[in-house]
Amino acid sequence: MGVKNLWDILDSCKKKLPLHHLQNKKVCVDLSCWLVQFYSAHRSPAFAKDKVYLKNLFHRIRALLALNCSLVFVTDGAIPSVKLATYRRRLGANSDAARDLANSQPSISLRRNKGSEFSCMIKEAKCLGMALGIPCLDGVEEAEAQCALLNLASLCDGCFTSDSDAFLFGARTVYRDVFIGEGGYVICYEMEDIEKTLGFGRNSLINIYFRRLLRENFGGFQTFALRLQH
Repeated sequence: MGVKNLWDILDSCKKKLPLHHLQNKKVCVDLSCWLVQFYSAHRSPAFAKDKVYLKNLFHRIRALLALNCSLVFVTDGAIPSVKLATYRRRLGANSDAARDLANSQPSISLRRNKGSEFSCMIKEAKCLGMALGIPCLDGVEEAEAQCALLNLASLCDGCFTSDSDAFLFGARTVYRDVFIGEGGYVICYEMEDIEKTLGFGRNSLINIYFRRLLRENFGGFQTFALRLQH
């Protein structure tokens, strides 16, 4: 979900690199972010009906595999307790899912609705990826956190996500957007650049988030701190 306004703060560290920058790299992909990007670019009733997202995903995969770029799809697991209130507001107070959220314990993560339309789209995207030889990993909670941990452990060269809180979870290289075709490029942010240009390390970014969270929900602060420790 990201940290409010963090991309604006990091704008001076944004790099537009040619697509071949991804050649021979191993990257983790926050799969839900890719599908949301596809939807944002094709807001029409045909998006789901005609499987536009699968067509776009196939062409993106094909372009990256042609560069010998190794992909790992990562999907969201349980909804973290710190974000239950936000999900409840988005669902609407009268929905069944929102009532389930309201009845859950505040310190417990909640399983996502696996029967939703978006979850079905994720399943289809995973099937396409596996058919093309791309491994899929289900995150414990949010996909960007799982991608960040893999990047921090040097198990991948970077991660694709549009959720800026990946940096708080330890990501070193984040690819926010990728554009294929003639003149293709990738938008990249590197923690090394953030540290040199802005003087912000991981702890500084966490503090920015904590200050905002403290104003909104002290209980959320405690829960998020525990998640970062583990």
